[in-house]
Amino acid sequence: MSPELKLQLAETITQIIAFVIFFWVMKKYAWGPLQVLLDERQRKIASSFEEIQRKHGDVEKLVAEHTAQMRNIDQEGRARIQEAVADGRRVAAELIENARGEAAQIAERAQRNVQLELAKARLELRNEVIALTIGASERLMRERLNDEGNRRLVASFIQDLENQAAPGGTR
Repeated sequence: MSPELKLQLAETITQIIAFVIFFWVMKKYAWGPLQVLLDERQRKIASSFEEIQRKHGDVEKLVAEHTAQMRNIDQEGRARIQEAVADGRRVAAELIENARGEAAQIAERAQRNVQLELAKARLELRNEVIALTIGASERLMRERLNDEGNRRLVASFIQDLENQAAPGGTR
């Protein structure tokens, strides 16, 4: 064996022994605490993942609740709009009914006024006819009349009636 080979063999054995000693020291003193650190880190990651999953579930539940609330708000809004439309229609119907009632009352009052005016006009006409008749009777009594005079008096009376009945006639 050559001295170089011996040297390489000695180095290799020394390195193997050093590696075994290093491995044993690491296993005894470093591997345990390192394994504890790794196990603890794994537990933290697992618990963080579980927390994330739990929070994700909570968020999904909140989203579902908010979606349901939005639907309820939309339904309430539609219901309020429908109530407002119904109220508007009811108020419009009441206003129309009140207007019809007032129009009927106005028409009724106008009809009564027309009837009152018509009754007044008839009464005035009656009073004028009576006054004319009395006037004609007085003339007849004052004059001594003959047949020709009676005819003139009646013609005059008729002429007076025509003048008063005509528009713009004197009373």
